[in-house]
Amino acid sequence: MRSIKSWTSDQFIGTISLLIVCLMIFGFQLLLIVPTFLHLPLLPFAIGFRALYLALSLFIITVCIVKKKLISINALGLTLLVFWLFYSVRVLIDIGYKDLNELSQPSQSKFYFFSYIFGSGLIPCFAILMSAKFINFKKYSWLIILFAFLQTIVFSLVLMNNFDSITAEMLKYRTEIVSKEDVSGTILNPITMGRFGSVGIITFLAMIFLIRKKVWLTYSLGLFLGVTGSFFITLGGSRGPIITLILAILLILLFYFKSKRKDIVFYIRWVCGISAFYFFMVYQVSPKIDYREYAVLYRIVDTAKEKKKEERNISWTVAWNQFLGSPIFGDQMFDRHSWQYPHNVVIESFMSTGIIGGICFSFTFIYSFFKIISFKNSYPELQFVGLICFLILFANLFSGGLYFNSELWGVLPLVLAIRN
Repeated sequence: MRSIKSWTSDQFIGTISLLIVCLMIFGFQLLLIVPTFLHLPLLPFAIGFRALYLALSLFIITVCIVKKKLISINALGLTLLVFWLFYSVRVLIDIGYKDLNELSQPSQSKFYFFSYIFGSGLIPCFAILMSAKFINFKKYSWLIILFAFLQTIVFSLVLMNNFDSITAEMLKYRTEIVSKEDVSGTILNPITMGRFGSVGIITFLAMIFLIRKKVWLTYSLGLFLGVTGSFFITLGGSRGPIITLILAILLILLFYFKSKRKDIVFYIRWVCGISAFYFFMVYQVSPKIDYREYAVLYRIVDTAKEKKKEERNISWTVAWNQFLGSPIFGDQMFDRHSWQYPHNVVIESFMSTGIIGGICFSFTFIYSFFKIISFKNSYPELQFVGLICFLILFANLFSGGLYFNSELWGVLPLVLAIRN
């Protein structure tokens, strides 16, 4: 039986911190099993699930305060907490004192906003900032792979439950799964499928190029994640996850080349291989593909050709103008075009909190990418974790917001607090 000392050790606290991050990234997707097969409302289960990692976060905070580790939060973490100070005031003003109908949010309660923003945002973020430096990624990075595998299984089951058969014909359209009983609204949207499809692909590539454990079961698991991930990202038909995936692949190559000796033959082989692949795709594969037959290709080509301003671009412009209209303290939590988040967390931070809060958030957010790139000098398991964090963080420049976004508040403090 564990002693109190072992329950409060730095190693145990670090492991719980990584578990919280995994729950914040993958947990909600695992709950999709509830409306799909149990035909029950998702919300009560989601609240209970968030209560779990809130309890774990409070446990970490309590232990760190008792052990006087509160002062160990680094300068980047403190900068992020300064943003949270401004954002908390904004939330209290907008949600606490304004009528939600005035904010075009009649379907949600004030309790739901407060419990999600603070229970799934501020408190776990604070706990991770205090404890992530104790995580032993060499020993426990498999936890992320396990959650990625479970999430892929759930996505596959949800798709099989909602379609008579899984065929290539599905790739012609963007797929969105909605609850048949209309008790939970959208179960699985295209952006979510694309985002977590890219997680599967990157996990597979990291197993090949970085971690490279010569175990057939590991490679079989990686191949499963890669194949299903490729199907999910194509099925979702979203451009943001595709762009993010391409950048993450380049980051993998950076990590891989950095780990190799500067052998001229090695680089010649890679240049020849990449060149051959490029010419094969351009001159052999591309002419035989009708991009209109695949939703993801059609949307990419259509955007490049039309160069038209989409709803998301309009939301960005409106949100930025809201900041310019009230640059000191910000305007409000929601953009005045779509009356939700503007799908770019940097713009949203300025819109919501003004110049000081926006600078604090933007500095930590942008710095996190440079820190992930610096993992090129570190060990493979940390590089893999950095890649997963990159996928989630970069995606928030195209989709996602500051509230109702547990993935962001699990990953950003993790990157800031990690010891490289």
